[in-house]
Amino acid sequence: MANTTYRTLYSKVLFRLGMGEDGRALFAAREAVNDAQKYIARVTDFEELKVLDTDNASTAAGTKTYHLTDDWGLTRPKDLITLRYMDEGSSGKLVALSARELDEKLPYVESIGETVPKWYTRRGNNIDLVPVPSEAKSIYIFYSQWPLVLSDDSDETSYENIDDVIVALASDIAATMVRKETQEYGTKLLENWPQRAREYLGLAVREHNYKPDMTYIAQPFGTGNTGFSGEPWKDPFVKGW
Repeated sequence: MANTTYRTLYSKVLFRLGMGEDGRALFAAREAVNDAQKYIARVTDFEELKVLDTDNASTAAGTKTYHLTDDWGLTRPKDLITLRYMDEGSSGKLVALSARELDEKLPYVESIGETVPKWYTRRGNNIDLVPVPSEAKSIYIFYSQWPLVLSDDSDETSYENIDDVIVALASDIAATMVRKETQEYGTKLLENWPQRAREYLGLAVREHNYKPDMTYIAQPFGTGNTGFSGEPWKDPFVKGW
């Protein structure tokens, strides 16, 4: 089933504003739809904007840093959920590290040589793999996307079943564009858009998070090594064993 088109969304915003398609109102409605989608993405990642890419990303022997779009071909990447290094028996989920932690504990990554990577850190749209990979292997990436920026009337929103939320939020945003509020009032409203998005999304997010096919079971805390098997004495992040 096709998602709602850009024209349908901004036409509904214009209807709420009670204005025809004059230049200022039309521009405001079109801009507001894209703004609303981005605010919604900042509040929560909907399932339709989560992607598992198993085709584009791979390592190169001796290469530490990879760009999410230029090297790994991701589309509008927002947040990384999981990265898996795929090498048959040595396959495993890479562990995320903050850049600060990595730089503090291992400022020169190359010092531990080239082998199967265990960790990754994100610096903007660049990913550093640690240790440096020794072979060319596939990386499976599960990530969330920013919504498609709509430009043509026939473009379809990336979202499913939240047209009401997009239109309501976009109508509020567009109204501040076309009505000559005081600067103080306009600024106050702009500061509230993330909160306004959360309010409109209240029921939609609860519905989105409800997964009747999943049962969550608490797991006990474990101190065992959950990384790849290997030589722990060469592991800069193992404090003791």
